[in-house]
Amino acid sequence: MPKSNPYQRNGYALLMHVFGFVLLLEWILPLRDVTDTANLYVFVVFLLISFSLSFLQILPLLSFFVHFGFMFYFIHILYMDGRFLSKDWFAYLWIDFKYNVNVIWAQDWVAMTGMFRSILLFILLWLVSYLVIYWILYRKQMLLFVIFTITYVAILDTFTPYQGNEAIMRLIVVGLSIVGFVHLERLKEREGVYRSGKLLIGWGVPLIIFILLSATAGYFSPKAAPIWPDPVPFLKGIGNGDGAGTGGGVRKIGYGENDSRLGGPFVPDDSVVFQAELTRTHYWRVETKDIYTGKGWDSTDGERAELNRGAE
Repeated sequence: MPKSNPYQRNGYALLMHVFGFVLLLEWILPLRDVTDTANLYVFVVFLLISFSLSFLQILPLLSFFVHFGFMFYFIHILYMDGRFLSKDWFAYLWIDFKYNVNVIWAQDWVAMTGMFRSILLFILLWLVSYLVIYWILYRKQMLLFVIFTITYVAILDTFTPYQGNEAIMRLIVVGLSIVGFVHLERLKEREGVYRSGKLLIGWGVPLIIFILLSATAGYFSPKAAPIWPDPVPFLKGIGNGDGAGTGGGVRKIGYGENDSRLGGPFVPDDSVVFQAELTRTHYWRVETKDIYTGKGWDSTDGERAELNRGAE
């Protein structure tokens, strides 16, 4: 049975390169909110160049030099002055490289320079973009990476200031599209069908329409309240000593969500729970508990009302 060329430059390959670019883009965009990374546009442009070179199927050696050329040109724009590829430029790059090698050898990761970290990020994006296209077009297996990407965005949305609502919607559309088209390619390979533009359109158009309609309905439909409470205050409470306790160790006095077990030594805690701007004096009742268990306080099920922490 003849084998299909997984890197054939056609409409399917173009579509998968676009989907792969959007998928990796969701790994880059949160960096501006969760790290001190600035000028993200250079990394987005570099990623776009990498996927474009992959689609055009230029010679590997030429692709290597193009990648390195753009990478160091962007490094020059971000961190260097003077003329590009001048003698002073190479000297500065060599000094920075030697310094970071010593830092890595000493395992002092925080001391790495911003320029060296940017170079590492460029190389990482280069390698991952190649792997994404390899897994989509050659291995025809992409579900695991889609799940990893959704999990990555969900974790950042939960534990960092990054808001991933729109990113999750994009990932659902792109991820399901990739999985659907990759499944089609596996079916075509198994049945020995390699040149069928009508099959691609007949499969792809209903798939895209169904995914878009499902995502739109899910986005605008009413959402049920969370089943579990926000885990962030709970985890912070454990770290600060005001979570679910056993009465042992030095704990903090102040507002806590779990008073089921009291006792033991404590230290004062003046952390701000919430802030309010009023025109007159007002008494705030943040939480009410009506059951004493002998070890602590609890509230009757269904009658507990809490003020959202951090509300103003």
